Amino acid sequence: MMKSLFDYFKENARDYRRLGSGALDFCWIACGRNDVYVRPDISIYDIVPGYVIAKEAGAKTTDWQNRPWTLESKDLLATNGTKIHEEVLEIINRSK
Repeated sequence: MMKSLFDYFKENARDYRRLGSGALDFCWIACGRNDVYVRPDISIYDIVPGYVIAKEAGAKTTDWQNRPWTLESKDLLATNGTKIHEEVLEIINRSK
């Protein structure tokens, strides 16, 4: 499922980056460098510092079922808070 999702983004997005650091990915959403961060099977230790920064900057964060993200969530979608969030959720659901 993730391969088809990443393949879709590589082909259809203006730019595609995987930084290797969840906290840094969140910070890039917070400052406007990136618009979307998608992660399955997350480890909270990798993302919580960046999560707090992004939330304070206005990022929208949910799980892949569009429920508010919590420490118990299994997957994560973070966006800059615009309509792109719903569009990415649709892409994720089509890729399942």
